[in-house]
Amino acid sequence: GALMGNHISAEQIERLAWIRSRISFPRIVLFLDRDEAGRRGTGHAFDRLRQNNFEVCLFDWERMPATVKDPADMTVQQLQQLRTQGCF
Repeated sequence: GALMGNHISAEQIERLAWIRSRISFPRIVLFLDRDEAGRRGTGHAFDRLRQNNFEVCLFDWERMPATVKDPADMTVQQLQQLRTQGCF
């Protein structure tokens, strides 16, 4: 699953719970921007999702060059490689 921005709302959690009730998915990978706002948002979303019994893992930004600051900076090849490696 993906989140936009740097905050997760109660409504987004409800939507994810609704989706989970109909489609089985193993985990949610939090993949927010690599800046301070993204780190704060990731921590907040991680806590909120875990409190609602979601399996959550964090995207490992160390896999990417330091010049890549957010998912939109990634090339198609980089994204395909991450998907092949099971990162999301």
